[in-house]
Amino acid sequence: MAHREKHRHAALLRRAEQGRTIASDLSDWTPHVPKTKRIVPQGEPNEPYQLAKKVAQAHAHKEFRSEIDAVRNAPVGMRSHQLFLSASKLLNMVARKLLTKDEVAAELHEAARANGMMSKEVEVVLKGA
Repeated sequence: MAHREKHRHAALLRRAEQGRTIASDLSDWTPHVPKTKRIVPQGEPNEPYQLAKKVAQAHAHKEFRSEIDAVRNAPVGMRSHQLFLSASKLLNMVARKLLTKDEVAAELHEAARANGMMSKEVEVVLKGA
């Protein structure tokens, strides 16, 4: 063993006998760094999220109007099918909390009735969606 290696080996043995480790020795001379508070930017904390939510709600209301018009203008053989498709799309938006369920159900029911569907038929289709 070279002289340096013997010296290191002896130093490690002395530390082990004293119950010390290299990590505990390092903690003696490393500077203590106090924990700092997280810096929060000033202004609106969720500004990007709020903007995205507003854009999603605007898109949802546009789609809402489009689907209501599609139900209102569906041809005679396609009324139930269109009502089901529109209800499915709009209830997906309700699940994402972009629209309310009561608003969607009332408007779909009114549009289907305006297109000549019977109330019972409308209720059956909406339950299936």
